[in-house]
Amino acid sequence: MKLTRISLLALMALLLPFAASAQVVFTNNDGTFTSNGNTVGSSTLSLGAGGTAMGSLTAITGLSGFGIPNNSVTYPNCLPTCLGSISLTTGTLASGSLLTSNTIQPASFNAGGSFTVSYADGVSFTGTFQAGASWISVGKNSWAFTGTIVNGMLTIGGNTYVISQAATVQLTTTGDAPVITKNGGGVITGITFKDSGGTTNFMTPVPEPGTLSLFGGGLIAIGMLARKKLRPDAKGTSAAQ
Repeated sequence: MKLTRISLLALMALLLPFAASAQVVFTNNDGTFTSNGNTVGSSTLSLGAGGTAMGSLTAITGLSGFGIPNNSVTYPNCLPTCLGSISLTTGTLASGSLLTSNTIQPASFNAGGSFTVSYADGVSFTGTFQAGASWISVGKNSWAFTGTIVNGMLTIGGNTYVISQAATVQLTTTGDAPVITKNGGGVITGITFKDSGGTTNFMTPVPEPGTLSLFGGGLIAIGMLARKKLRPDAKGTSAAQ
C-alpha cells in the first residue's frame, strides 16, 4: 500500500509540469519603427504607431488548449492581412542614442508605453514595457530591440486572462539605413527604421484544459488500479499483500 501511494505521488509530480509549462509564441515580420527624435527624457520608439506600418503576425503557437490551433503563414505571400498585427510604443528614452547605441552603451527606455498583438481569430495580447527595454546596434545599419512586457492581458473569445509572468519581445531591423529628419536648427525630429521581424514569448496563464483532462483521467485510472490491488480476495486478505 505504501508503494502504491509513493508511485502515485511520483507520477503526479511528473505530470504536473506538463500541465503548466506551455509557452505562447507570436512571430511577426515587417513593419516600420519610428522615433519622434533622439532626445533622452522625451523621445519614444514606436512600431505601427502614428500611421506607420505595423508588424505582420505570421505565426502563433501555444494556445491550442484554448481552442486556438497553432497556425502560420508564409511571409510576404500573406500580405496584406497575414494572421494579424503587432504594434508597440516604448516609454521615453532613458539613456543612450538610437543612432549610436552599441553593446557597451545600448539605448534604454523608461517603463511605460504599450504593446499589442492582434490575431484575426479574435485573440489579442496587450501590456506595457518594464524599464530597461533596449535598442542595440548589432551590425551596419542593424539594430535589435529587446523588451520585457508586464501587466499582460490575453483575451480569447471575450475572456481575459492575466499573464502573471513577464513576456519577452525581441525584434530586429533589416539592415537598411535609417531615414533621419531634422528641423531648421539641425535637431533630429524623426528617425525611421525598417523592422525585419521577431518573436513575443510568454507562459500560458492557466493550465491547458486538454492537458488537465488527460492528467485527471490518468489519476482516475491509477486510483482504480490501486483500489483493485487493495480489495480483499476470497480469503479475506488484500491483493497487495
